[in-house]
Amino acid sequence: MRLDCGFLLRAARLALVGACFASPAPLWAQAAPLAATSSPSWEWPGTPADLIRAVTQGSFQAMVRDFKPVYGIDRLPSVRLTSQCTRTAYTPKTATVCITPGMTQALARIGDGALAYVVAHELAHHLQSAIPAITRGFTSRTQLELQADCLAGLLLARNRQVNFTERDVVEAFKAASKLGDRTYDHFDHHGTGEMRQLAIRSGVRFGATNKRDNYFPLFCGLNARRTENSVGR
Repeated sequence: MRLDCGFLLRAARLALVGACFASPAPLWAQAAPLAATSSPSWEWPGTPADLIRAVTQGSFQAMVRDFKPVYGIDRLPSVRLTSQCTRTAYTPKTATVCITPGMTQALARIGDGALAYVVAHELAHHLQSAIPAITRGFTSRTQLELQADCLAGLLLARNRQVNFTERDVVEAFKAASKLGDRTYDHFDHHGTGEMRQLAIRSGVRFGATNKRDNYFPLFCGLNARRTENSVGR
């Protein structure tokens, strides 16, 4: 799949403008629960659970195909999915990704691209945990979270189980805008909405074209020699 990178830039600009006027309410508290697939932005032919599984399978395949041989890893640990938790997160000790039902519903209202992005973000934490060399030079929680956004974009662009379209990119931007925060001095600061959108864009662009934009070293931070050799399509 090849994405129009000019479109990505235009979409990013529109999304970044929208971020300035985003509601301060948490993403999962902005609307009454709806059937996920009733959203006009929902294009995936199956249920949200089906999409979560497809994104997970395709992302894991991309990790094995594009990262495992480049970083000399003999075996990439499998990842477990669950929805039985109090907050959406990745748990390294058990290699578990949990997407809560409330978060799934909220993201599905935005569109399948939004849900795919958050799933890929948590899977990117699994990649960080499995291959620590990827995080070299990244020491703060904020840096690691923004790298996970960048890696999420890369994994989605290279995911062979889902077709991550330009419309999905815009939906991912919308989710990132709402999930961004401005608690700059908090240890758990994940980055502002604008920063998270730029990180996603950088990852998608590299994943689709193997070209690094100016933000790629800042957000993805992958070694240039290694990333050039990690196409593996």
